[in-house]
Amino acid sequence: MGKNKLFENPIEGEDYVYMPLHLIPESTVFVKASYYVDECNLIEQVSKSLPVGWKLYVKEHQAMLGERSVEFYKKVKELHNVRLVQVNYYDDPKPWLVKAKGVVTIVGTTAFEEALLGKKSVLFGDVPFMLIDGITRARSFEDLPELVRDFGEIDNMHSCAAYLQ
Repeated sequence: MGKNKLFENPIEGEDYVYMPLHLIPESTVFVKASYYVDECNLIEQVSKSLPVGWKLYVKEHQAMLGERSVEFYKKVKELHNVRLVQVNYYDDPKPWLVKAKGVVTIVGTTAFEEALLGKKSVLFGDVPFMLIDGITRARSFEDLPELVRDFGEIDNMHSCAAYLQ
């Protein structure tokens, strides 16, 4: 994948919330979080909820490259505090998670991975791993500002171990 004007590299040291996009259509999203399928709207709502100075790093699902319209990406790029980041910037997704303040995802396992790293995340649907401390279900967009402000590290080792057990 070559570089283009729509996708950009992350900025080292920048405070950001990580939001990986889903493969759409996906049964988990449609069944567990049907009110939040419009990812463009979701990105906009999350961007409005960020503290001043924070960015929202949106990463496209690799299998969706070429599936969404260019207009989708252009609309996302119009948001002042959103970076549409290069899909293949890192070989492994872990650096995105380690460097993030937290994760926002519809129902993705990225929230589970963030919990295993001792960090908080927000989901919009009910999934089994939301039992882990630090993974919070947003019931509405009005919940987002408070949930995002609360991002950070959490001692959830026992909760993760109990879930894995």
